[in-house]
Amino acid sequence: MSSFAIFTGTWDGWHKGCPHQGEITTSIEGRWNYGPPDPVTLGVAGLGTTLFTANPFTTYTPAFLVRNLFWRQGSREAGWRYRLGRTTPDQFLGTSRHVTPLDTFLPIGTGAFAMALPDSGIGAIGGFYLNDWLNVAGVVHDANANRFDFGAPSKGDLFTAVEVQAKLFPITENAGYSKVTFWHTDGTADGLPLNGSLGPEGWGCYLKLEQELTSDGRLIAVGRFGRSYNASAVYEKLAGGHLILYDPFNSGRYERMGFQADAVGLAANWGFANGAVREETDVEVFYRFPLLPEMDATFAYQAIFNPGMDPTNDFGSAISLRFRSTW
Repeated sequence: MSSFAIFTGTWDGWHKGCPHQGEITTSIEGRWNYGPPDPVTLGVAGLGTTLFTANPFTTYTPAFLVRNLFWRQGSREAGWRYRLGRTTPDQFLGTSRHVTPLDTFLPIGTGAFAMALPDSGIGAIGGFYLNDWLNVAGVVHDANANRFDFGAPSKGDLFTAVEVQAKLFPITENAGYSKVTFWHTDGTADGLPLNGSLGPEGWGCYLKLEQELTSDGRLIAVGRFGRSYNASAVYEKLAGGHLILYDPFNSGRYERMGFQADAVGLAANWGFANGAVREETDVEVFYRFPLLPEMDATFAYQAIFNPGMDPTNDFGSAISLRFRSTW
């Protein structure tokens, strides 16, 4: 069992209401584990899985950390936007709002860790909105970034990335973006793992395809493929396919990212982690439903085939229950 809390805030400090508005954004995060075992140990140590059975919400010491604190300016109307300060690249690059460990698909394998993504730290993220369906973004970030301190930007080790985002065949105005990302990391100064980086210099690419499949946008398909080189990222190869259906009983309560609407999902992931002894596959199904006003519950089951770190075990199961509330 684990729990976490995220507090976010924004101060609209400059040219409020204008397309080039500037603002300070922050998020403070706390995490706690209850065990043994905690969800991460249960999957990694108990099953030898490299796709994990939970996002590693491991305990923070101190309990709360500042994950993001940056100046953000610009908008779609202005045609550009940037962030400058303490940022978290794995919350931006290769992401999909339909694939999240908070209340949809659970394993870390749903993330983009076929990229050597640095942790929260000093960096810049910027981009241009070329038109209604095409964006180009870039990231320059401290490769030694560490959420527990200020990293080591003075070392000069950088993670850089360029991402093209496009709505390929949008059906509704809420259609998400498909993304292709090309990245390079100088590695960490001490050659040790940090977040999605294993330490060495390396490079790679990541592709996320996202498409609405019904006229009302309730059925979404997401496909992913990532490839890293020089043993620089957690995964050498990673692929997955996801289907998610919002409001499966057609109750009329559908809100894309809101509460009080059921959702059901099915996914299959395949990956070969650097340092693993074999390739691994998992299949996951989840059902999310409103439990209380402003609180959702999500039940999930994972079938894990050929855990990557345990050649003596060919199959394992994981069952999870999550609760999420916002206010």
